[in-house]
Amino acid sequence: MALANMAVLIAQMGYKVLMVDWDLEAPGLPRYFANYEMSNGGLGLLDLLEAKICQSLKNINWQRYISTLSLEKNRKLHLMSSGEPTQNYAGRVLDFNWEIFFEEYDGSNFIEYLRNFWKEEFDFVFVDSRTGITDSGGICTIQIPDVLAIVFTANYQSLYGAKE
Repeated sequence: MALANMAVLIAQMGYKVLMVDWDLEAPGLPRYFANYEMSNGGLGLLDLLEAKICQSLKNINWQRYISTLSLEKNRKLHLMSSGEPTQNYAGRVLDFNWEIFFEEYDGSNFIEYLRNFWKEEFDFVFVDSRTGITDSGGICTIQIPDVLAIVFTANYQSLYGAKE
């Protein structure tokens, strides 16, 4: 919720803001914007990663995976959900193999390309990441950020998880 609130406040100031729901295992960011129409039908990060496996970079239409939400006073907020909310979404997440993605599909360069694209297109990019020690969490805390802000609940599990 803190990420969504900060993104809205900064977008209301006139900045171009992207939110990315990288918490593939427990997506929730789009729920904060349930009253807004998703301009791309809910396509998101998982769909983009799967597209990368099937296509070359030059054939991927980036805007297809980002929804634009209209705020008041002609302000816009951009959202990349975790993925299209289909019945088989959980299976798709479980079947996605990060090791193969990086080794066989040049995943590291793809993530770097994505990061550079976001830096060129947006003033601020907020990434909602999976907590704990995970492949996707490592991407979100090591490869993507220029600045890392760790926000967590005040309990021992979250504290030690953030520390790790």
